Amino acid sequence: TDEVDYRVFAPTYLHCGHPRPVVNGPAPGTAWPWPLGSSQEVTYQSLPPGTSIASVVLARAGSVTHHCDPNQRVASLSFTHVLPVEGGPPVVPPRVTVTVPSSSNLLPQGYYMLFLVTNLGTPSEAAWVQIQ
Repeated sequence: TDEVDYRVFAPTYLHCGHPRPVVNGPAPGTAWPWPLGSSQEVTYQSLPPGTSIASVVLARAGSVTHHCDPNQRVASLSFTHVLPVEGGPPVVPPRVTVTVPSSSNLLPQGYYMLFLVTNLGTPSEAAWVQIQ
């Protein structure tokens, strides 16, 4: 018999009712060029009160041809929130300044998926970045 058996993975954070950050990313089919050792601004759509960006993560895309991929990696990047000047207007759209590591030993050149993760553990959809 030709029995089809499969399962669809649906992570709980996608169905918990928490808002997902939306990165104002590069155009579809393109990637932001980020040189090693640079600082980059990433804008995103406003989040509801009580929700904030807690981490910025780069994930190297996995290989589709091998079950073992020694080049896959995840890197947590340091970042700061861009805050409004005291007494000035709010920062619109909201943004974070991300620091790209300067060593290619920590972050080899290539394409990565950028995720903004909220304090509730909900990630954004990926935006593509090319580390140069």
